[in-house]
Formats: sequence, C-alpha cells, structure tokens
Amino acid sequence: MKNKVMIITQSEGGGLRRHLTDLMDGLINRRIEVVLVYNSDFADKTFDTWISRTESKLTKYDLKTMVRNISPVLDIKSVIAVHKIIRDERIAVVHANSSKAGVIARVAAKLSNVNRVFYTPHAYSFLSEEFSDKKKNMFVLIERLLSHWFTAKTFNVSESEMQAALSVKLDKPEKFEVIPNAVPILADFNYDFERKRLTSSDKFVVVNTARVTKQKNPDLFVDLANRVKQDMPDVEFVWIGQIDSEYKNFVNEQTSVVFKGEMQKTNALVGAADLYLSTSFFEGLSYSLLEAGSFGIPVFLSNVPGNIDFAQMYNGAELFNIDDSRTLQVEKLEAFINKLRNKENTKSEITADYDAMIDKIVDNYYGK
Repeated sequence: MKNKVMIITQSEGGGLRRHLTDLMDGLINRRIEVVLVYNSDFADKTFDTWISRTESKLTKYDLKTMVRNISPVLDIKSVIAVHKIIRDERIAVVHANSSKAGVIARVAAKLSNVNRVFYTPHAYSFLSEEFSDKKKNMFVLIERLLSHWFTAKTFNVSESEMQAALSVKLDKPEKFEVIPNAVPILADFNYDFERKRLTSSDKFVVVNTARVTKQKNPDLFVDLANRVKQDMPDVEFVWIGQIDSEYKNFVNEQTSVVFKGEMQKTNALVGAADLYLSTSFFEGLSYSLLEAGSFGIPVFLSNVPGNIDFAQMYNGAELFNIDDSRTLQVEKLEAFINKLRNKENTKSEITADYDAMIDKIVDNYYGK
C-alpha cells in the first residue's frame, strides 16, 4: 500500500459525486489507501450506494459540521476535526474537492504540517451567477490566500477553469494543472432497457442529467423545450436529477419538460437519448457531457467555460450563445435536430481517457 490519501468533500451529488467515485475507484485499484471525509447529509442516492459497495475498501469519516454555507462555529469545528483525522490516520496526501472542503482541508493540513495538499474546485464559486459581486470578490481573496500559502497544486478540470483562476491572479501558473475529467467505459449497456427507463414514447428525446439548480439554467431549458415543441411536437424533453428546493414550484408549474428527479445509473440513461442539451451558465467539465460523449450522443451546449473545452475534445458537439435571442437559439437547436434526424452528422468521438486522468493525479500525489 502507498501512503494514505485523504479525499475530502462537502458535497457528494451530481458531477462532483461522479468524479469522486471514479477517482477513489481508481486509487483503490492502484492499491492506494483512501481515507474519505464527507458529510452524508449532502450525498445523493448513487453516492450512498457506492459507499455501501465500497466501504470495506476504505476508511470513512462522516463529518456533520462540514456544511455549504459559511458558519464560523461549524467551520472551526470542522477544521479541528479534520486536523485530528489527519494526525490519527497519519495522512500523507490531502486532496480537497469543492470550495468549502477546499477551505476546511487546506487549513487543517497546514496545521498538521502536511505539504502534499491538492485541490480540485469543480468550478470556482466566484464564477457562479448566484452570488453578488461582493461575495465573488471575497471568494477570489480566499482562493488566492489558500492557493498561495496552503496548496501544492490545483487540478483544474478544463483549460477555461484554469484561465479563470489565472485571470484573477489566484497564483502562479505553475501552481495549476489541467487534468480533464474522464469516464471509464460502461460495461453491459442495454439500450432497450435504458430507453424504457428514459421514456415510454418513440419520440426524439432531448435529455439533460444534472441537479436542477441555478447554475444549470433550467429556465432556459424549459423555454427552449416549450418553443421547439410548438414546431416539433414529436420531440420530448427530459431532465433527470435532484431538484433543488427553490425550483420545486417551477418544475411543477411547467408542462414542456418531463422532470424525473433523481434516478439510479444516469450514466447509462444518457446512452439511450437522441440528443443531450446543456444550458448551463458555467461548468468545470461536465460528467454528463462526458457520459454522452462516451456513447457518441450528439450534444447542443451553451458557449460557456467548461462546455467550450468539452466541444474541443468532442466532435459531436455544437455550441450556442446564451446571449443570443431566443428565436436564434431555437432556430439553431431545431436545425441541429433536423440534421441528426437526416443522419448528416459524422461519427462522434471523444479524446478524454480515464486511466490517464487517474495516473496524472497519482503522479502529482507522490511527486513524479
């Protein structure tokens, strides 16, 4: 066994969860001892299933004080708890995932004199549209301080994400490395079975698999669906993923999109769609898109950081601008659907490689 690695995260849902489980599977397969620190209150069903399947192969700590919102009392308690875990488990490498865990873990590692500290932001908080400019500036200052003094290297999942960090001068360029997300090949995929899980109709199916949250821009997805279905009633729009509380009423009041909520094995469901539609305001490098790419499913996606990088590695992608008029967006989407129906697209292939992703991360852990 190699020296212990602590994987720490505050959130275990959606694409972040997919990255974590794929990463830890890769580490365990390479006989690296993994210590997981997380808060089960923020885990989705798929993560819970993975924990049940894998718990004998790792050491886990369920840290209830680690929450998303800023809470001085809980945050200090979390730092103290993580510091104790690092000391008791004799952790050699700390890898923090997501902004909140990035703060807690890096401060605790510094107190514990651990220098092999790595951070994957999975889309920086200061890029999010949900925060005010004042909060975004505060997040930049925090990330800058932590990167400079508390971090050996940051792993960015896309070139756009790294350039965003450099544009606000978080640290020197050599403190960042782009390691794109990638997915392992899915074995035993059954198209007919997954198609029945996805829809009971024989319509052309446009899908999105993500949390229904502001970042993913469900308002635009629904509006596009409503307008396209007026011209193309034989097109069905489906959204699969946990629905944030602020969108519960929104989902219930619209009729253009089938919101299925959280489902198991969404990576297989994507393979049964005809088109993947991403309307996000920003991304790191979306696992849902990578899953679509692994099946050769065409994607129509917003021209934003993260999505741009995906389009560069996948020849089955077409970008549209969020700032374009809705009429132009609909025209582009309908033209893309017609092209797919007429089978005018070439074979779609993706360049991201799962084993290369794991190897690059492990090489950084141990200084190769």
